[in-house]
Amino acid sequence: MIQIQAVLPTPITRLLHIHKQSDLMRTQRYNALKKDLETAKSNLHTAMTNFDNVTDPKLVDMYIYQIQSAQTQYEHILNEIKHFG
Repeated sequence: MIQIQAVLPTPITRLLHIHKQSDLMRTQRYNALKKDLETAKSNLHTAMTNFDNVTDPKLVDMYIYQIQSAQTQYEHILNEIKHFG
């Protein structure tokens, strides 16, 4: 009689699998941060360009706030990338 035994992953096999998943998730997170940084850079550039082209005082104020917001976002994401490792 042939006995069929279920093959359960060993603890080492499980750890290797978790490690591979962890590496994949870290890579995906890093790539997402880089994409977010490019978006923040683009938003900052757009706000600065718009600021340079307006004369209405209310719009000037609005673009100043947008520039400050975009700079803060850019700096935050850049800091996350620097401390990622």
